Amino acid sequence: MENLEGKLIDHLSRHGFRSAVAPIFRVKNLQSKMDELLLDNTLNKDFYERYLSRIDCRIPEHFPETGSIIIVAAQQPKVKVEFTIDGRAYSFIIPPTYSTETDKEVIECLTQFLNRKGYVFSNAIVPEKMLAVHSGLASYGKNNIGYIDGWGSFFRLTTYFSDMPSFSDRWDNFVLMEQCDGCNACIKKCPTQAISADAIRISADRCMTFINENPDDFPDWIDRGWQQCLIGCMVCQDVCPVNRQFSRNADVGCSFSEEETKVILQKGIKDKIPEETANKLEKLGMLEEYEAFSRNLEVLIRIHRQI
Repeated sequence: MENLEGKLIDHLSRHGFRSAVAPIFRVKNLQSKMDELLLDNTLNKDFYERYLSRIDCRIPEHFPETGSIIIVAAQQPKVKVEFTIDGRAYSFIIPPTYSTETDKEVIECLTQFLNRKGYVFSNAIVPEKMLAVHSGLASYGKNNIGYIDGWGSFFRLTTYFSDMPSFSDRWDNFVLMEQCDGCNACIKKCPTQAISADAIRISADRCMTFINENPDDFPDWIDRGWQQCLIGCMVCQDVCPVNRQFSRNADVGCSFSEEETKVILQKGIKDKIPEETANKLEKLGMLEEYEAFSRNLEVLIRIHRQI
C-alpha cells in the first residue's frame, strides 16, 4: 500500500505547513493523560473548564479504528494592531495562534489531497499541544508552550479525524527541548511567577495568558503594568532564546479609527459593533474574545498615556 501518511505530510509541507499523522485510536491516550492530570491536580480546574471542557476524545462513529488523526501547524507571527484615541495612535500586539485565517488554507489543502484519494476528514477537538508533542511534531519548553524546529513557538495548530489509514505509530514521551537545559530565562522573566523550575507545567491560574483571556475583573494582586498584549501574553516567548529570530517579526494588522476605537472601548456591546469593525475583529480572531480584548485595550492605552 502506498505511503499515504508520508505523501500527505509532503503535500502539506509544499504548501508551507508542518504536520504529523497518528493512528486514530491514540485519542484514547490523550483522554487518559487528561484524566490523569486532572486527578492529581496538575491541571488547574478553572483552566480546564475554560479551555478544555469542550474537548472530545471519542472516535467519531463513521471513522474506522484504522483511521488517523492529523495535526497541522501553520506558521504565524505576532500581529501589530493600531488604534487612535484623542488624536494619538497606539500600536499593540496580538500573539500568534489567535487568528483563524490559516485554518481555511489548511482545510483547502487537506481537501485537495484526501478527497482526491477517496478519503474524508472532519475537525477534531482534542488537546492539540499534547498531540503535537506525542506525535513528534513539537517539543515542550519549560513555559509549557510547544516549539517546532525552525519556527519556535510561532504557529497555530489544528487537528482532524480522517478515515485515511494510519500504520505508523510514533508516540513520544514528554521531554523538554534540549535548549531548555540550563536555561531559566522564561522562569526569571515571568511577571507572575507562573512557570515551574522542575516540571513541564505552569500555574495556570497565575498565567497572564489565562488572566488576560478571562473577561472578568483582574485579580487584586495583578499589577496593571504587566499588561503587554491585547490578549494573552508574550513575555516568556519573547525572552526565550529559541525564539530570538522570530520575536522581532510582527505582521502589520489592521488599524482602527478613533471612532472604531471608542466603540471597542465600550464593554457589553458586542452585538452592536458596526459590521466593518466586527469584520476586522473577526479576522484578528478577537470577536469571540471581545470583552477581554476591550478591557485589555483600555488598560494598555492608560499605561501608554503615562509614557
